[in-house]
Amino acid sequence: MRYGPNVMVRIASCLLLLIPSLLLGGCSNHSDQLARAEQNFQENRYRAALDGLEDLEHHRYSLSAGERVRYDVARGMAALRLEQPREARYWLSLAREEAAQEPLALTRSMRTEIDRIMVVTDPLATTTPPSSDAGTDASAP
Repeated sequence: MRYGPNVMVRIASCLLLLIPSLLLGGCSNHSDQLARAEQNFQENRYRAALDGLEDLEHHRYSLSAGERVRYDVARGMAALRLEQPREARYWLSLAREEAAQEPLALTRSMRTEIDRIMVVTDPLATTTPPSSDAGTDASAP
């Protein structure tokens, strides 16, 4: 079947209009997937949240800078709730690092919470530091 030049122009123009909408749809789909994972976390469905975030990991860099910080926080917090402290520490440290480039991505309270979690999940924090009087002589006045 042969198409005339006008039909080919119409098909081409339709495709040119369709491609950007597909690309934008893909981006909003990733944003929607992030929002669903955050909703699962809020509803204490940590495994579902983590599963959704793991599925989204390959598309993480298609998210905006602020969304990437949200992704990192959600993934770190879900891992923490699922008793995966090393994973939690990794994702929360990444969130803190990326938030340095995007200052409004984290609230002050969230920064404080991340700092607290970083200390709690630090494997070296369980060792007792030497006391300040360990080097002093007990017989000295």
